[in-house]
Formats: sequence, structure tokens, C-alpha cells
Amino acid sequence: MPIKTNDDITKWRTDQEFINVGKNFLLTPNQNINTMNILRFSPDGNKKCYKLPLSCAVCKFLFQARFFYGNYGGLSKPPSFR
Repeated sequence: MPIKTNDDITKWRTDQEFINVGKNFLLTPNQNINTMNILRFSPDGNKKCYKLPLSCAVCKFLFQARFFYGNYGGLSKPPSFR
């Protein structure tokens, strides 16, 4: 698994090992941002899809999320987060 480090303490990992539901869809790239070319969605509506390893008593998790609205469904209705 690729790990990106921006200092001597913080290690950033992809979410690949924490998720096992949903579908990934490769988009036709219209951006020069490779991380935005994969759309992850949950066709069954399951939004609680991350499982964190709780066996580490001293671990802390910091999540960095990016959201890009591409109007894939043609509804011109971006999502809302509550």
C-alpha cells in the first residue's frame, strides 16, 4: 500500500484496506487530477462502509476527504453533507 509522508510523524494511506463495500468506476478523465478520475459509490445505499482496526491502543486516525461533484447523473443537484 502506498504511504505518503509529509513530515516525520504523519503517514497518509489510501483507504483501500479499510473499505470492502461500494463500487469503483473509472471516469473519462476531464481533469488533470488523477485522484479525481475514480468515482466510488454505494448502489445499495450503504454509507457506513469504513471499518477501522481497533486493535491499536495508541493509534490515532486523521481523515482527509475530497469531494468533487461532476453531475454524473445529469440532475445538477450536488450532494449535501450533514
